[in-house]
Amino acid sequence: MQRMKRLLLILLVLSLFISCSKDKAENEVCFNGVVRWGGEPAADGLGWVIYKADNISGRPIIPRNLPDDYKVNDLNIHVCLYETNEKFYCQCIEPYNKYHITSIRRR
Repeated sequence: MQRMKRLLLILLVLSLFISCSKDKAENEVCFNGVVRWGGEPAADGLGWVIYKADNISGRPIIPRNLPDDYKVNDLNIHVCLYETNEKFYCQCIEPYNKYHITSIRRR
């Protein structure tokens, strides 16, 4: 009976850990991209941005935690990130969402 209780307790704790990490994984996206300098934010630029490699002229992705080692214009990368509730305000029609990088590497 004691073993059964321990096993149920272990399964319960394990399921809690699995369910807690699941939310972020569902919202996380990974893709090949290109880092670009979008101009000085103080002069209405976008700062460092990421474009999807298959859509360089598309909507820029504003990272909130791009490591300094990756702040290189036209750097090819593979990145995993998720959208946050933070906004980047500029002279745009509507503000851009900021993204949090969970992993990044050079391609």
